[in-house]
Amino acid sequence: MRKVTERISTALINGKKKTISNTSTDGVSMFLHQNKIVKTSIDIMGYKVNRTFFNLRSNCTNGLTSSTTRERLNGYLHLAFPESPFSFAQKNWQQVITGYKDNKRIYKVIDDNNWLSYKELYNLFNS
Repeated sequence: MRKVTERISTALINGKKKTISNTSTDGVSMFLHQNKIVKTSIDIMGYKVNRTFFNLRSNCTNGLTSSTTRERLNGYLHLAFPESPFSFAQKNWQQVITGYKDNKRIYKVIDDNNWLSYKELYNLFNS
């Protein structure tokens, strides 16, 4: 994990603001080139609900993913959810979540280019 990813992710987990190079956090979300790639809460009818959402396709890459985006997401994922069985990757030019299940490496294609919650990704990985 890159130092910038570790420092920004730690600040986000602790709810603190931090900016390093092209990555920043306002304590609630993570931004890469001012494009939100992680958000840790949503507003439902005026109430803040703590949930983590990931966005692989930020506007900074015209809707495409980048290795930097995946690295930032994976860094945050593994610091915030150390028990997570999966990580973000690319295979055959498609975005996937990958990991080991029943001692076999598996890949699940992520078709959605919108915000995906940790729970949705976890369920996709385990389906």
